Amino acid sequence: MPLISTRALPTWIPLIPNRDTQLRGFDLCSRFVDRASMGGALLESTLSASSFRASVWPQGSLAMVLTSEGNQGNYFSQQMRTVSRVECRETYSLSRNWMGVHNLKFDMTLGGTAEHGLIQGHPINTVDSTGAPLEGIRFAPGQPIQRPDIESAFFAQDHWVVGPHLAIEYGVRAEQQEITETFRIGLLRRTGLDPLRGGHTVVRAGVGVFYDRVPLNVYGFASYPNQIRTFYGPDGTVLSGPTRSRAPRHHSSTANNKLGTSLPTVSTGIFKWSRFCSRRCEFGPTISRAAPTASSY
Repeated sequence: MPLISTRALPTWIPLIPNRDTQLRGFDLCSRFVDRASMGGALLESTLSASSFRASVWPQGSLAMVLTSEGNQGNYFSQQMRTVSRVECRETYSLSRNWMGVHNLKFDMTLGGTAEHGLIQGHPINTVDSTGAPLEGIRFAPGQPIQRPDIESAFFAQDHWVVGPHLAIEYGVRAEQQEITETFRIGLLRRTGLDPLRGGHTVVRAGVGVFYDRVPLNVYGFASYPNQIRTFYGPDGTVLSGPTRSRAPRHHSSTANNKLGTSLPTVSTGIFKWSRFCSRRCEFGPTISRAAPTASSY
């Protein structure tokens, strides 16, 4: 096994069996749904709550040692996270006849998310084939992670059945996320057509603009334990350090370590757009073909 470099060692190294870790987690989810019919329209009210808790810890207190023969000691990271979410949603659906059938749907969502956690680090030592130290990493105490967020969204959609061989669907969605201080609007347009009017060939096409929510753990990076790194020469003398490496920040400004190098920053916005086109042909047995494409920035 080659020597593992720790020059850019993050605190989220994937867990592997020889790192001697323990993992425990549980989740709890509840949901209440009420549907009311009013004059041909349907009002659906949904209230949901969920909570998840996970912990990762080493099986001992020994420092983690990286060697050319493999890992020794115990895993370097101890983590605890609790995430909870409460969401309320109201959906109103109805149908109207005008130049075909319009199946209208309106939805309003209000949700709150909270994250609590703590990450602590234990020493890591890198040694050569003779056992001489190459690098040592110590961790400053991590800070408690406490981040709440409130999100709201509204969408309106119309599935317009123009006739037995043509359907058009279009809609708009507006959403707001408090922690990112952003307001976004997404659009959707889809069409289904039976060109041969026999019900055996259906052509569908669609285009839309969609957005992802920024996860709360992005804003916990600043609370991660900072690394204090020391590098050693072949004779065991200190070449550099101890030097503290700051955890990445979530805001747009860069954070600098003692050496003056800029650390990466985390964007607070995620934008996605996608389009989906599909063709379905039926000649006896059903044959389906789909060609999705997507791009992210």
